[in-house]
Amino acid sequence: MVTTRSRRRAETLARSAVESRLAARAHAAGPNHGFQWIGSAVARVREWQVWCATTEARYDELAAHLAANHGEQLADVVRIAIDAAPPQYLLWLNAETVSTGPRTGE
Repeated sequence: MVTTRSRRRAETLARSAVESRLAARAHAAGPNHGFQWIGSAVARVREWQVWCATTEARYDELAAHLAANHGEQLADVVRIAIDAAPPQYLLWLNAETVSTGPRTGE
């Protein structure tokens, strides 16, 4: 998961992660409002979240891709591991994130 300040950037990140097969799917959600320290004051920020589903094997590449294409000074890429999922989902996730070969979604 990563956040960005722009809907366009969120959608671009989500789409490029899937097109490059670094993620099986990605969602751009928002806008969300939060609070963070900016300088010496707490500020209200508007952000979009990008959620990507990938495998352990592709995570480092995905994180690097998101950081490189984020467009802001700090790309706060956060990893949330899948503890449990149906076997069919995990098979689909693996099939959709291989760099070559047939896709299951076609």
